[in-house]
Amino acid sequence: MSIHTKVQNKEHVTEALRRATFKFAGRQKIHISKKWGFTKFKADKFEEMVAEKRLIPDGCGVKYIPTGALWTSGRPFMPHECLISL
Repeated sequence: MSIHTKVQNKEHVTEALRRATFKFAGRQKIHISKKWGFTKFKADKFEEMVAEKRLIPDGCGVKYIPTGALWTSGRPFMPHECLISL
């Protein structure tokens, strides 16, 4: 079971899940993720990565813009591009 909510509602959701564990057999654990929403990035780094323009909002997720030596001839390398020389 998974619930995504705002940080301000964390106490209410934790209590609701704790009460829901009595409805299911066996041991149930409540895990609070350190990730930001549906992304793979940690919440404490997310805000600064957005401010640095390393993450671009894309629907319910984000696109990661890497910083490094991916620039060739003044534009980013696209995986679908290939060079053919005869």
